[in-house]
Formats: sequence, structure tokens, C-alpha cells
Amino acid sequence: MSFQLSLKDEMWYQVYASQGTSEAFNIFHDICLRYFEASFPLIYKNKGYQQKSWITMDVKLSCDRKRDLFKQYRENMGNNDAKNLYKAHCNILKKKIKEAKKEFFHKQIATSSNKVKSTWKIITNSTGSIKHTNIIDSMKCGNVLLNNPKDIANAFNNYYTNITSSLNTKQPNLGKAFLLLNNLKLGNIVKMNITPTSESEVIHVINNLKPKDSVGYDGISINIIKKCVHLLSKPLTFIFNHSLISGHNPERCKLALIRPIFKKGKSDILNNYRPISLLTAFSKIFETLMFRRLVQHLDTNNIITPVQFGFRKDAHINDAIFSLLNNTVTSLDQRKHVGGIFCDLTKAFDCVNHKILLMKLNHYGVSGSYLSWFKSYLENRKQKVCLSPDVTDQGTASNWEGISSGVHQGSILGPLLFLIYINDLPSGQQNGSFPVIYKDDTSVLITADNDTELKRKMNDVLDCMTAWLSANGLSLNMEKTNIMKFTSSKRQAGNFQLTHHNTVLNGADNVTFLGLQLDNNIKWNNHIHKTVNKLNSACFLLRRMNSIFNTNTLKMIYQAYFHSVMEFGVPFWGVSADSKKVFLQQKRAVRIMTGSPPRASCRKLFHRLKILTVTSQYILSSMRFLASNLEKFTFNSSVHDLNTRHRTKLHKPQVRLKLYQQSLYYSCINIYNHLPDYLAVLILDKKRFLQHVKKYLIDNPFYTMEEFLEY
Repeated sequence: MSFQLSLKDEMWYQVYASQGTSEAFNIFHDICLRYFEASFPLIYKNKGYQQKSWITMDVKLSCDRKRDLFKQYRENMGNNDAKNLYKAHCNILKKKIKEAKKEFFHKQIATSSNKVKSTWKIITNSTGSIKHTNIIDSMKCGNVLLNNPKDIANAFNNYYTNITSSLNTKQPNLGKAFLLLNNLKLGNIVKMNITPTSESEVIHVINNLKPKDSVGYDGISINIIKKCVHLLSKPLTFIFNHSLISGHNPERCKLALIRPIFKKGKSDILNNYRPISLLTAFSKIFETLMFRRLVQHLDTNNIITPVQFGFRKDAHINDAIFSLLNNTVTSLDQRKHVGGIFCDLTKAFDCVNHKILLMKLNHYGVSGSYLSWFKSYLENRKQKVCLSPDVTDQGTASNWEGISSGVHQGSILGPLLFLIYINDLPSGQQNGSFPVIYKDDTSVLITADNDTELKRKMNDVLDCMTAWLSANGLSLNMEKTNIMKFTSSKRQAGNFQLTHHNTVLNGADNVTFLGLQLDNNIKWNNHIHKTVNKLNSACFLLRRMNSIFNTNTLKMIYQAYFHSVMEFGVPFWGVSADSKKVFLQQKRAVRIMTGSPPRASCRKLFHRLKILTVTSQYILSSMRFLASNLEKFTFNSSVHDLNTRHRTKLHKPQVRLKLYQQSLYYSCINIYNHLPDYLAVLILDKKRFLQHVKKYLIDNPFYTMEEFLEY
């Protein structure tokens, strides 16, 4: 590669001799761009018509023969022999096309250096899926309908850079935000010490970045840098260390391209698009290096609130769901009245106030040159909106505009900075309330002894949350914020209303909570109904791909399109009576992959394909949760000192409601206590335990929980 050869001869003297961080980076960046543009000149090609690669000479001859037979058939419409001959040849041609496709795709995958990528490329082409190019034909801006791409891009950029003023939110109050921050009780925080980077760390960071072809404004992808990592690591180490000591982030690293990604609703409304930032690869490297230092500081001082489950290495979305549901069923079992507030923050990432964020960073021990670095990182940032995937297409790009608030979605540091910004949100909540935060999804569970007390507490929580949001420049989207009263049965469910400052809020029967459809009696009917609809589409795709892929490739498609949907949230809804509807779809998928008749037995097929049944996946997911959260459970040996045969089993609490018995906590105990002894003793070795449990479940495909418990 000529780019590598050019870099190999570069000594970077000018970079090392520079005085400022921006100067050093600009010289480095200019050299890289010069070599890059010389090595990879832009070439525009007109692809024109391209014949499908799988078409063989035999297929061509058969197509010609088909046309000849069709002409004969048209000339002799009353001749049944000509008609039958034409139909017979059509069937033969279909088989030849299927075989040609299967053989061609099999060879293409077998000879590919990246088999997974090649497979998905074939799937995309075969299904006719077209990547969304984000070219937007028209857009409403006030009362004006815009049709020019550049005008649309400028409208987007103006909307994003002025988001705080367009929302009509109250001005953030730095003093009040600081007082509320002090509600968060922390121990003695050790200040961040300057930790210079090394070449080995820079190489490690680059090699561990996701291999992507997406580019920032300079056109250099991370994949290109990965190939030249040892040639670029030394100057990058020098520049980052200079940046760290001086507390200055390079100016060119503050430039971002914004790609509007459609969410839902009408496609001609600006508000229905999410701004995703495309940063340069060098920006991502510097951000990752700072991210590692900031995370280490936060973890060392135990700063992040335990009710935040998003953007954290050891936290999982299932932990957040468990926190809310377990508190719900526990309170219901204690005959408490339980209500939930499911908040929706309006444009939360875009409304982060930089002064308040810097104040909070300082409060959490980020001071000196680190604080100066983050101040420099947030100041003088600029962005432009690109509607076309081609970043060089100026006809569909806006002008550069400065931004004064918000953190970039799509950046490395953005999510972590947002987490720090809202870290003290739950600190002012009262007793009897249980906040659960996942990224910017904020929910609060409230318990009380009666309805009157419940409504009072829910109003207090809303007042407390509104006060915090107002002080920090954020706001609740009341149209999307839901309240719900949980019940243990449908008979207890009634019309629940809450009056908050003369506004009547009606209780919902069903809400979307972290991707799950949660109803007020926790029966999972709505969620399973939506899941089955998605699995129907997955089965349709498998049927289409069945003719051109072998079983191993079909299993890959199954894992991506079917299993990923089925597995999501299964530890919570897998014990529901309606889960058998998911199992019916799973058996349908297995029969399609193996070419079995519609009513063929699937037990041996599950074992042959090494696919877990929905019940087995429920068991495995529950055991994965148990192994990751063993401190939440109690063994019988901790309850009593008697040497009984069940002392190594988990202690099962006495509960009143069947709803509790179907909860993840209770099910984990029940499943673990019914595992064979040779599996149960491995619980302290998480990796081995889960490996052996999975093998056990593959060897014994369980159709129902009753079958497992009686095995």
C-alpha cells in the first residue's frame, strides 16, 4: 500500500518541534491527508448494467431454451404437448438457478477472508435490502416546504444548533444545580492524576476500536489507521500527551459531521430525526484514551450511582429491568400499592449545559489540566449536517455552525459525559421510591400503603424530578411520560388517575420499558404478541434463503434474525403461558432450516442443529443472571447450620403471590435447585458453569418448564 510506504519514510520532525497541541495535530493531520489523497485518489465510475455473478453458461443456455419453448407454445396455443414441455423446462430451470446460486455463494463464502461479512452482503443483495441513504426529498421548516438538499441540510443544522431555544425550556440555574448536586453523598474523592499515554496503549486502543469504514470530514476511516497503526502510534502518543499536559484539545478534533437518522412519525418533520455524529478517526482515538482515564477515576471513587445501568461495563439492560420488576413484585407480595413513572426526557443529549457539566466534573474530582482539557473539548465545537453518504458532496451538506450545548451522540465520550451529568438525578428521591436509569431512560417505582398515599408520593417524585430537570436545563416530555399502577391481577385493575398541578394524568395499561412491552399486571401478553410478529418475518426470510444457503449459513441467519429477537427479555417473559406461541414459531423456523415437513417432530432437530428451545434459553438466561448476581441470593447453609441434604441449595423465600413465583428471582432459585449436582457445584466458576449448563440444555431439548423440573 502506497499510503503505508509514504508514512514509513516520514520522520515527523515538524510535529515534535511544534509548540502548541493544535499546531502539532494540524501538521500531523496535513501530512496524513497529503499521503492519503495521493494514495487514494477519488475515481468516479459508472457501473452500468452488471450481470449477476451466479449465472453460469448452463443457466444461460437453459434460459435461451425456455424462450424458444415459450415461442413454440404461443404459436401453438391449443397444443398441450408444447404447454407441458414448456412448464417442465421452467421447473428444470428453477432447479438449475437454485443450484447455481447455492454453489456460487458457497464458493464465495468459503474463499472469503471475512466469511461473516461476505454472508451478510449476500443476504442483503438476495433480499433486495437497500441501505437508506438519508437523502431527504422535502422537509417542512415552519410554514415553508424545502426541496433543495442544501437548504434542508442547513435547516437541520440550524435546528440542532439551536435546540435549547426551540424547546422553550427554562434557563439552567448553575447555583441551584450545585445545591442539588450536594444531595449526592460521596466519600472522599481522590483527584485525577495526570497519566501520560504510551505507544503500547495507543496501539491497543486503535486495535480495539470497531473496524468501520465510516469517516469524518477528513475521509480517513479507522480501518485505514488500523493498517498503519505502528507507523502512526509514536506521533499520536506525543500529541495526546502534549494535549493532556497543556489541557488543550486539538481544534480539528472538535469538528463533526451530523447524519440525521429517521426515528418514526412523519418523515418531513425535523423533530423526527436523531442527530448522529461522525467524528474523525483521530478524534475517536483521543476520546478513547481520555475515556479510559475518566472511567478508571469514576470506578476507583465509586462515583456513578448504582441505579444507573447504561454505558457501564459490568451493567446489563437485564439488571435494570430486574431492578424495577423485582421491587414491583416484592412490594405487591407485601400488599403494597405500587405505581410507576416512566419518564421521557426531551432531547436530553442535546440540552446538556456545558457550564453545569464542567461544574459537576470538578465536583467529582476532575480538576487541573484534566478539567481544562474537558473545557477545551466542549468549547468552540462545530458541526455540519450531511444528507449524503458521500462526505465530499457539498451539494447536500450544510454550512459549518458552532454549538454551545449538548454532547455528541456517536462520540466516545458523549455517553459517559451525559451519565455524569444526570448522576445526581436520583439523589433527592424520598423513601419508598426506587429510581431505575438506563442511559437517558428514567423510571421511578413508588410504593405506598394506600392509593391516597401513593398519589401523594408520585406527585412528590414528579415535583422533585421537575425541579432537578429545570435547574439542569432539561425537561420532561409529558406527552410521552407515562404513569402506571401495578396490580397482581386483572380484577384489581381500575382507572388510575393522577392530578399533577391541575393536569390530569391517566394511568396506562401498557408501557414500553427498555424495549419490553410491560402491562400493569405483568402478564407479558402484549410483548409476546409483538415478538411473534417479528419472528414471523424472520421465518419468511429463512424460507427465502433456504434455497440458496446451506444449513450452517441458515443457522447464522437464524441467530441474527430469530434468536436475537427471541432471547431479548426472555428471563422475564419466558415463564409466561403465552411463551408457547414463540415456541411454535421456533419449531417452524427449525423445520424450514432442515427442510422437514410441517408436522415433523423437532426434538431431534434441535439437538442436531445445537439450537436451544425457548424454554432452554429461558433456563440458560436465568442461570446467566444468577451467576452474574450471586450476591443477591442466599444459600441454605447461610440460613441454618444443620447438615441437611439441601444445604447447598439456594434458599427459597416464603411468598404469597403466584406473580412473585413467576419472577426472575424466584425462578433462578427454582431452576438452580433442580440442576444436576455436577452442574450446581460449578456455580462459582461462571464461565465453566454456563458452558456446561448450555451443553446440558442442548443435549436435552426441554419443551416446557414442567418437563425440566420433572427430568
